[in-house]
Amino acid sequence: MGVDFTYNNAKEVWQKQNLITNCCAIPFVILAGKFADKTSAKILIPGTLVIQIIVMTLYCFVPDP
Repeated sequence: MGVDFTYNNAKEVWQKQNLITNCCAIPFVILAGKFADKTSAKILIPGTLVIQIIVMTLYCFVPDP
C-alpha cells in the first residue's frame, strides 16, 4: 500500500531536487541581474514588493507546505 521512504531514499530525492533547482536558478539569477541593472529603482523596488506580496498571499492557499 505505502512505499517505505528510507533515509537513503529521502537523501537521493533531496539531492536530485537540489541539483535541478540550482541548475534552473543560475540562469534565472543571471537574467534577473541584467534586468535589474537596466531598470530604474523607481520601478524595480515597487515591482519587487508586489511580487513578494503575491507570493506570500499564495502561500495561504498551500494545503501542505
